[in-house]
Amino acid sequence: MRRAAFLLLVARVALADGVARYNDPLPPRARPPLAARLGDLVRQVAAANGRPSPEWDARLEAALTELIRFLPASGPPPNELVQSALHLQGIVEPSPHLVVVSGGAGRDDALLAELQAKLPSVLEQGRYRRMGVAIFAPSPEAPSRILIGLQETFLALQPVSRQLPRAGSAFLDGKLLPPYAKPELFVTGPDGAVGRVEVAALGDGRFRAPFRCGALDGRYQLEIVGEDRFGLAVLANFPIYCGAAAPSRLQAPVEPPARPWADAADAEAQVLALVNEDRARAGLRPLALDPALSTVARAHSADMRDHHFFGHVSPSTGNADDRLKHAGIQVPLVLENVGRAYSPVEAERGLMDSPGHRGNILNPRVERAGIGVAVAQSSPGGVRDLFVTQLFVRLAEPYRADRAPEELRTRVDALRRDKGLAPLADDAELDAVAREVADGIARGALPPDHAGAPVEKALARLARYQSLRTVVARASEVAQIGGSQALLDGTATHAGCAVALGPTDAEGRPLILVVVLGARR
Repeated sequence: MRRAAFLLLVARVALADGVARYNDPLPPRARPPLAARLGDLVRQVAAANGRPSPEWDARLEAALTELIRFLPASGPPPNELVQSALHLQGIVEPSPHLVVVSGGAGRDDALLAELQAKLPSVLEQGRYRRMGVAIFAPSPEAPSRILIGLQETFLALQPVSRQLPRAGSAFLDGKLLPPYAKPELFVTGPDGAVGRVEVAALGDGRFRAPFRCGALDGRYQLEIVGEDRFGLAVLANFPIYCGAAAPSRLQAPVEPPARPWADAADAEAQVLALVNEDRARAGLRPLALDPALSTVARAHSADMRDHHFFGHVSPSTGNADDRLKHAGIQVPLVLENVGRAYSPVEAERGLMDSPGHRGNILNPRVERAGIGVAVAQSSPGGVRDLFVTQLFVRLAEPYRADRAPEELRTRVDALRRDKGLAPLADDAELDAVAREVADGIARGALPPDHAGAPVEKALARLARYQSLRTVVARASEVAQIGGSQALLDGTATHAGCAVALGPTDAEGRPLILVVVLGARR
C-alpha cells in the first residue's frame, strides 16, 4: 500500500472526465521545462544508483495534475483521493510513491540540487517503472507546488471497462511481469463480503479470469495478487461499478480529524483499536492483543524497515509460520497483513480497501492479534513513515481424548469425500492397532519411522485384510491432518483411528494422529 498522510480536506470537484476503460493509453503530454528537468534528474539518479529508469506515463501525469490542486499546506494528499485520481485515468496499480516539494522563481537549480541528494533514498524504496510530474503555481508571487509520482507496475492488463450493466460480466486478461507469478483475484462486493475468483493460468505469467457482477448494484473492488520471493503482493486494486455509473470527476473526501500518535507503541494501540472497530462494524467479536504475537510482528516491521524490503517473506526470518515457530508459538491458523503508511488510520484504511487484507481482518475464525509498528523517516518532507505488521491467529482447540479419534475419522472421511472416494468402515481391531502406535510414539517408546512395525504384526493375524497402511502426523489439532496419498488410497475399505498427546517440545505438546487403513480381501 502507498505511503501518504490522511489530512482534513474540504470536498471540491476538479474538471477532468474519467476514462471509459482501465489501461487505455493516453497520448503524451506537453511538459513545462521544469517538469522535464525533474524527470531527467530522476532517470539520471536512477541510472547512477543501479535502479530501474522510470518512463514517463501520461496517465500518471494526468492524475498528478488533478491531485496537485488538492494538496494540503504540507505533505501529500490522502490515499483515498490518490486512488480515485488513478482510477479516473485508468490506472489499476496501487498508489505511487509521492514526493511533494515547493519551488519559487529563480531557485530551480537549488531545488534540483536538493532533490538530487535525496532521490537515491527515495528510489531505493521501490522498483519504479513509471513516473509523472505536476507543477501548480497559484500566482507569480506564490511558491510553486511540485508533485512527483513514482509507481511500480508488474502487470500488463488488457483494457477493461470501469462500469458494467446490471448483472454484467467481463474477462480480465493479463500477464504478470517478472519477478511475479501465481496470479490470484479477490473481490469485495458492495455488501463488504470478500470472495475469490478462479483464475486460469495460461503459462509465461499470462492469466484469464472471469468477473461477473453480483446480485447487488454498486462498487466491486478487484484485487490482483502475485507472488515473488517476498511472498504475496498486491499488483492491482481497482473498482468496477455494476449497474451504477462510475465516477467521472475527482472529488476529495471529507476526512474526520486525524488521530495524533506519539510513537510506535501508540501507533500499535491505534491500529488494534481500528481493527476491532472494523470487526465490530462487521458484527464480529473483538480480538485480544497477544504480547508474544506483537513481539514477532514488531520484529518483522523492523526487519522490513532496516533491510529495505516490503513483504511477507523475509530473507532472514522466512514467512509468518517460520517466525512464529522460531518464537515457540504453535497455532492452527495464522494470517498476516503488512502495510506502509504515514498514520495508523491510513494503514488500516489501506488494508481494508484491499480485498485480500480485508478478508484477514474480518476473518471470523481468528481470536487474537499481534500488532507491530516500526517507525522510519520518509523521503523529502521528513514525515514519519510506518511499517505495520498485523498477525491474526486462532488458538488450538482443547484436546479431548474421548472425542479426538472420532473427530479424526470424520476428518479423514471428509478428505476422501472431496476426492470422490467412499468413507471407510470402522474396525475396532484396527482402532486398537492405531492406538498402540499413537501411544508408543507419545511415550517415546516407538520412533515415528518405525511406526509400521506393529502394523505388520497385526497384518499377520488379521487374515481378512490383504494390506494395511499407516499414516502418522503431528499437529496442534485434529483438523490439521492433510489429504496425503495414503489417506486417499482408493483400495482402502476400513480404518482405525487414534490420537495421543505427544511429549513436550519447543513448540508445545503436539497431538500424535494415527490412521491405519485396511484393504479387505
